Amino acid sequence: VSESPAGTGRDRIVDFTGNGAGVGDWIDLTTIDANGLVAGNQAFIFGGPHTAGHLWYAGGILNGNIDGDATPEFQIQLVGTPALVVGGASTDILL
Repeated sequence: VSESPAGTGRDRIVDFTGNGAGVGDWIDLTTIDANGLVAGNQAFIFGGPHTAGHLWYAGGILNGNIDGDATPEFQIQLVGTPALVVGGASTDILL
């Protein structure tokens, strides 16, 4: 999380081609504890409120919240704003 902070320090992926397109890139977030307010390692939930444990994608930026405020703690910019598939066999994000 600290290596891809929100704002100008966010990571950028310039050539993302997701599994949803039938190709093969994905973003693996499985080792990040999605909710720092609860003991253990929780998985992220895609969509819903911008609260602890949630991810949302807007304007080509994948946002993640781990502490319960409405501000993302990390961001990943996907240059070109590709569509993402979340869930199922062709998911682009491993939660």
